[in-house]
Amino acid sequence: MKISTIILLVLDALIILGLVGVVINQIRQGDLSDRFWIGLAGIIAFGYCGQYLFKYSKTPKK
Repeated sequence: MKISTIILLVLDALIILGLVGVVINQIRQGDLSDRFWIGLAGIIAFGYCGQYLFKYSKTPKK
């Protein structure tokens, strides 16, 4: 795995952790407004991108 791939995976994980924090904060406040749903959609989107990047980096190149 290249160093650039590792950096991208770490940045992706940090973004996901930040969005999880936003979602948890919205739940604790009892406010299921747009921030909650945008955070949830962001977690799913960035999670998918991270999973795809991780899977792609493991495939051998010809």
